[in-house]
Amino acid sequence: MHTLRLIGVIVCAGLAVASFVYAVVALTESWARGFGTYLVWAGLLGGAAALLWCRASWRRVGTAFGLWVLGSVALYIVIVELHGHGYLQGGP
Repeated sequence: MHTLRLIGVIVCAGLAVASFVYAVVALTESWARGFGTYLVWAGLLGGAAALLWCRASWRRVGTAFGLWVLGSVALYIVIVELHGHGYLQGGP
């Protein structure tokens, strides 16, 4: 594996893990917007690390990006619905 690609994989994976940790912290503090944002960033950076690792073709990159967008939109809709029904208010 080339050095620059390996550095890219390590940096993207590290940032994905850090974003996921921040998402868990935001979830424990009942901060829905932060949870969604950090989870989307974790997915994007994790996908980038995986694509760099396996030297993906343009078809795989397009599929991964499409799935990331679909998952992000679905996560946003779920968070908005949970917030709208009062499940993420953080108190009695």
